[in-house]
Amino acid sequence: MLPNENVSGRLEGTLLQDQSILSEIANDQRRKALQLPIAPLFSNKVTALVQLSADKLLNSFSPHMLFLNSEPSASGFAVWSHGLFYLVDIALLLLGIGALQQKKTRAIGVSFLLALPFFAAPVVINLTSEWYLLRSFFSYTLLLLVITWGAFAWWQSRFRWILVAIYTLSVLNFASQYFVRYPVMGADAGFFQERVLTQYISWVRQKYPQEPIIVYTIDPPILLSSYLLHSGSVSDETVDQIAQAFRDETYKFDNITFQNTCVDDDDGITLGITEAIRDRCRSLTDSSADTTKITIPALKDSGSVYEILNDTVCGQYDLGTFLQVNDLEQFRLSGLNEELFCKQWITDLKKVS
Repeated sequence: MLPNENVSGRLEGTLLQDQSILSEIANDQRRKALQLPIAPLFSNKVTALVQLSADKLLNSFSPHMLFLNSEPSASGFAVWSHGLFYLVDIALLLLGIGALQQKKTRAIGVSFLLALPFFAAPVVINLTSEWYLLRSFFSYTLLLLVITWGAFAWWQSRFRWILVAIYTLSVLNFASQYFVRYPVMGADAGFFQERVLTQYISWVRQKYPQEPIIVYTIDPPILLSSYLLHSGSVSDETVDQIAQAFRDETYKFDNITFQNTCVDDDDGITLGITEAIRDRCRSLTDSSADTTKITIPALKDSGSVYEILNDTVCGQYDLGTFLQVNDLEQFRLSGLNEELFCKQWITDLKKVS
């Protein structure tokens, strides 16, 4: 995409192209202060620029993000339970800074210091998403060089075996985060519940090929697209039908209707699925209603993501009230039979009410 984008297009969303946010900050500060003659002296575009730049710069070097937790909101692929560096790198960073203060290496240390403002510029001028890992890449590379310098200084001592032991434990801890925790933590960000929803509908279709299904969602075209993707329903035979559903904005396929409005009352027959966050469908969200209601929960906390009313597939099994993943094979939904799928990925929260 970038080779086909002109310079002005790449500068959109930066302070070089749009300074209106500086006026907004200054005006907001003046509005929330006493109207004194000296107010404009400390609330203007220049002070707003200094505050905004310092905020972005300090956030990009936040010790919490660098050494404890990464950026879950910026990237679904980040192992956000782990920092960009190891905890032991804090000591190595301090050692590296000390080593670069020596006379032989002082010139290198000064060059690193002078290079930092240039490397941090993409973060300072950015007005869009705060994806520090991408925009501060060169700054973090500079930190890594200083950490390496500190590791080299430690390696020269007779206690190098301590460094080896600590780093070995650190690598093992990261491996545990990545291979043991991340499959569960990252699943929610990877639209896993939509896969579960699709697999549930496939079980319904196997038993009742023509049964109408209504899915209540805040964004019907998005959820329909997800269903088509995960179910592999797009083919030469169905592409015209799918295109027509999007053109007409009916969002109906295979007798499954995706809509963002609810019927007034539940008829007690039609299989209905709703996003739990909606709280618009009275009969679906009323826990006291005398209905068969089960849920597709989130992996992190087993809270409801989708609620299913008038179920005809999973309600016959002894469903649990929370999720517990013991094996990566459980994520292979197509490899589970109906009973295993229902017991593993569908819950009955009425048991806890």
